[in-house]
Amino acid sequence: MKRFVSYLPEVSVFLVSLVSLISWILNDLGILNVPDWYLSLNIPTIALFIMMMILIYKEEKKDDAQ
Repeated sequence: MKRFVSYLPEVSVFLVSLVSLISWILNDLGILNVPDWYLSLNIPTIALFIMMMILIYKEEKKDDAQ
């Protein structure tokens, strides 16, 4: 369980990005009506940036422990 909790930030960022992409696809197909302000957000790029910051932080933390 502790191992899963250590990956929780990465999993949550990935799920937010995935939900964003699915909502864009459903909006393009006309199944879901998404507000224009939501479509103008670049959530996958923001999620990638956050993911990289999490990985850098974890790597720095691991280096400090050694």
